[in-house]
Order: sequence, then structure tokens, then C-alpha cells
Amino acid sequence: MLRLLLGLLLCCFAWGCSGNSDYPATAPVKGVLLYEGKPLANASISLIPDSGRPASGTTNVDGKFELMTFAPGDGAIPGEHRVLVQKYAQPSGDLYSATKSEIPMRYSEIKSTPLRQKVLAKDNPELRIELED
Repeated sequence: MLRLLLGLLLCCFAWGCSGNSDYPATAPVKGVLLYEGKPLANASISLIPDSGRPASGTTNVDGKFELMTFAPGDGAIPGEHRVLVQKYAQPSGDLYSATKSEIPMRYSEIKSTPLRQKVLAKDNPELRIELED
């Protein structure tokens, strides 16, 4: 009886740790984000597919990012994407002060972003996304 119970427990553990194969395939996506030729730190970047879940990430001090869709570092779903970038100034000490975008708003809105990116199923080159005023 103890062996049966331990066997069932082991099967449940293995099943719970096996991950979810219902997720669509993703491909790693890394890159650098520049604004007026300089790295843009602490910006939020998202790749929005026509259908499916978006991928997102945050740039480091060097403007570098790594995207995730379902788990850290898994990348984005292959296909065509619109690219959204958001970077807001830290508000002053006033809790009610409005935040201000540090980049043109066209990059942060799905209807106005001029940025497009194709994600390949594998072997994606490092992205270089450049923003201008």
C-alpha cells in the first residue's frame, strides 16, 4: 500500500512539474533600444502580434532587453508584431502629479506606432530598435 501511495505521489509530482504544452511555441528575442542614438534605460517594450499573447520586457541601463511571453527569457510568438515602447519620467514627490512620457507618444500607442518587427521561429538576430523625435 505504501509503495502504491508513493508511486501515485511521484506521478502527481512529475505531472505538476512537466509544464504546460498548451502554450504556443516561442522564440528567444533580445535586443537594444535607442532613443536619439543613445541607449534608453528603464523603458517598457512590448511586441504585439495580430493574435495571441504579447511579449514584453524592460530595458537595462545599456538599453538592452530580453522579451518574455509565458516565462522569463522565452521570447515571443513567431510572426509579425507591432512594437510598443513606453518610458515615463518619475513623478515628483507629489502623489497626484501626472507622469510625462520621455519619448514621443506615437511609440506607445497601438494605433500610431510606426514600429514593426518580424519574429522568426528560431535564430532571431539581436534587434536594434531606434526611436526618433
